[in-house]
Amino acid sequence: MSQYLTKMTLTTQAWAALVEEPQDRSKLIKPMFDALGLKLLDYWFALDQGAIYCHYEGPDNLINSLAMEMAVLGGGTVAYAEGTRLLTATEAVEAMKKAKSLGYKPVIPAKK
Repeated sequence: MSQYLTKMTLTTQAWAALVEEPQDRSKLIKPMFDALGLKLLDYWFALDQGAIYCHYEGPDNLINSLAMEMAVLGGGTVAYAEGTRLLTATEAVEAMKKAKSLGYKPVIPAKK
């Protein structure tokens, strides 16, 4: 299973609505993740940035992650969403080895 992190910035109207009627949105959005075969792992608020972070896992299927972000953006209370596919250290090392095997020659050779 792949891991993803999505950062969402709410509109000022959405923040005003949450202040007026406080609620745990993670419970309300969980069925959306379930419908896409994704598992919501964590849901955080970063008040200094006015952002919400959703950490979830699921099949390595970018379409499902994008569908989730589009649905949320289309609702009008999220002003910005940015999704990131997270790599484990093992996956990153595998990518590094694959990159090395490609034999890419930069215009300016790397200093050694």
